[in-house]
Amino acid sequence: MKDSRTELARMLRQLDEEPMEFSWSEDDLWEDINGRKTTSRPARWYAVAASVGLLLLAGLFWMTHNQESYSMSYEVAYEEVDGFQDPTSELVLSAQALIAHSCDNQSAVCESSEFKSLSQELAMLQQQINSLDEMIKKYGNDPVFIKSRIQIENLKSEITNKLIQMVMS
Repeated sequence: MKDSRTELARMLRQLDEEPMEFSWSEDDLWEDINGRKTTSRPARWYAVAASVGLLLLAGLFWMTHNQESYSMSYEVAYEEVDGFQDPTSELVLSAQALIAHSCDNQSAVCESSEFKSLSQELAMLQQQINSLDEMIKKYGNDPVFIKSRIQIENLKSEITNKLIQMVMS
């Protein structure tokens, strides 16, 4: 073991005393440096991600521009319809006739403020029904118009019942 230590010490002294000779020149070093690939792993992943992104964009562009386009148009036509037939018109007329006949005989009830207020409300509801009838003639039997007319008719019948009760009492 002592021999190996002395041998090692001798080799180290020899290295310190003799200049080392290299087997390559400076030009060879620069050529090796320039010839090596300097791309690191993260840079490769960026390149892969960019390629995938471009492929996705190209596919999306192709899918959106390769579809057929559809268009829809419509036309609204209005036609005159024959007058709206009110099935309760005979009943309404007979109720109005009863109220009018009773008012001729009992003017005290017909002169009360409540009776006058209800009569005015009844006249206003009749005007609304007339305007709805005009709209129905112009635009047809639209469900909104029919529903509104039914609601007004119900109010009108309630008021007519109140008026008849007032007159009959």
